[in-house]
Amino acid sequence: MPKIKKTKPRGRNRIRTASRSSRAGLVFPISRVESMMRALCPGLKVGPRTSIFVTAALQRVVGDIVGDAQLIAVEQRARRLCDKHLAAAVRRNPSLHAFFSDMALLSTNVR
Repeated sequence: MPKIKKTKPRGRNRIRTASRSSRAGLVFPISRVESMMRALCPGLKVGPRTSIFVTAALQRVVGDIVGDAQLIAVEQRARRLCDKHLAAAVRRNPSLHAFFSDMALLSTNVR
């Protein structure tokens, strides 16, 4: 009797593991944010859900800024987003403006 070789399923039959980002419904990479958190604070313990929460918050803030910048670019009939639109979006939003007040943004005349 010939021996049957066990092979791993390939192609369509392959079982793929879902990333934590896709399971959480996020676009930003949770694993990368977690590794950055561990590298920045080596003495602190990072819980399993902490990186998911931080990634979701980061994705939300970036989404708000890019969405507002897109509206500004449409108002100016621009085809592409540039740094001026992002800076204007941060300045228009009062909470983001207060958060980024200590940071140097581009000084432009975009309104």
